[in-house]
This record gives sequence, C-alpha cells and structure tokens, in this order.
Amino acid sequence: MVFSPEKIKKRKLVNKTVVLFSGILITIIGINYYAHHQKITEYDTKYSRNFMYFIDLGLTDTGANHSQLPTEILIPEKNGKIQTRTQLESKLNKDIKNRIKNYGILGLIKHQNTKFKYFVQDGTLGWTTEAVLVESNVVKTKFTESTIGHKIRDIIYVHRPYYPKYAIYMQISWIFVVLGLVLYFKKYKKVTYTELVFQLVLLGGILFLSLFEAGRSRYLIQFLPAIILLSSIGYFKMNSSKSS
Repeated sequence: MVFSPEKIKKRKLVNKTVVLFSGILITIIGINYYAHHQKITEYDTKYSRNFMYFIDLGLTDTGANHSQLPTEILIPEKNGKIQTRTQLESKLNKDIKNRIKNYGILGLIKHQNTKFKYFVQDGTLGWTTEAVLVESNVVKTKFTESTIGHKIRDIIYVHRPYYPKYAIYMQISWIFVVLGLVLYFKKYKKVTYTELVFQLVLLGGILFLSLFEAGRSRYLIQFLPAIILLSSIGYFKMNSSKSS
C-alpha cells in the first residue's frame, strides 16, 4: 500500500508525538518511583504543596513572594502537627478569592503585566530573585574547593565580585535572543511542525508563568531551548529574506 506524501508527513508527526509523550511519561514515572523508594528522606505526598498553593503564590505582588502568604499556609503547623494539603485546601481557596477580589479586573491586568516584565526583561532569568546560593551551603569536594570552583562561584553568586559583569553579559545576550524572537514572529508565515511545537512550548511557558510563579530562573530555564531555537530561526529567516 502506497501512502501519499501528506499521509507520510502526518504519520511521522504522530510517531514523533508518541515518542515525545512516551519519554515524558517514562520520566515522570521514574521520578515518582524514585521519590517513593529512596531512603534519603521521608516523602509523603499528602504533605506536598498542591497547585493551588502556587496559584496563591502567583497572586502575590511579584508573583513569587512567599513572605506575602499567610503564616498558616506558609508554615502549615498546628498543635505540633503539620497539616496535610487537604486540610490547607479551604484556606488556600479563601486566600486566592480574597486576592482576586482585592485586585479587581484592572488590578489583575496590572499584576499580569508586572509578572510578564519579570520573566521577559531579565537576562539572568531571575537569578537575582533566587539569590539563595551562599558559601556556607557549599558541599566541600575537591572540585568546589579547587581554584576553578571558587572562580565559578565568584561569577555566578549574586554577591560575589564578578557577578555584575556576568549579569551585563547575560543581559546583552538576552537582548539578542529577544530580538531574534521579534524577527521570527515578524516573518511568521508558513511554519514547520517542529516550529509549531516550539511555539506551543513558548505559549505554554507564558501561560504557566502567568498563572504560577514568575521571574524564577528554575522555571524559566525549562523553556530556554525552545526560546533560543525560535530566536535562531528568526535570524535565519532574516538572512534568507535578504539573500533572496
């Protein structure tokens, strides 16, 4: 049986999609299996923070300000016992409703605008917000105690001497990346299936950060490959249009 070129393309797309989601599913299952069977620390899902906690956190002034959460939610301990996620659910729902009510429609729009700025304007991807790495927490190994290890910390630790230069370099690099994205969508016409996947990843990233925490490098870096690839395609299309 001979398939048409269009059907062959669709079959390839389906196969790639199956492989992609199978990889994601296997990774999730593997991580959950390890979490439940590791002996390093006690792990119980009933005490983990659910997605409502991060929605509430996303509604704080910066979208990632833990200190603005009620103490009973931030430190869920009552009568010497830690409250479960089920016990905290009603408190989270109440706090979320209060925040939305206090913001109002215009306030929510302004809040989303602030969050959007946090995750698009900083070339270090919110690394200064993280700022949790300190020398006292370094695990001492041959590498961390070596000259190279100290040099690396001098560059990436926020309060170390070379960090300002590193931040400037990252900001300049980020400007070029964002400019590439602008060029890509400016030249947006017919796209390949691969580009469509990258676009969906970018859209998903924006929606995720708008709803939950924003301006945190540990979340932003997950979408960086798609952002860089789309930006590169933007420059490629610009050069192609000039040469044609």
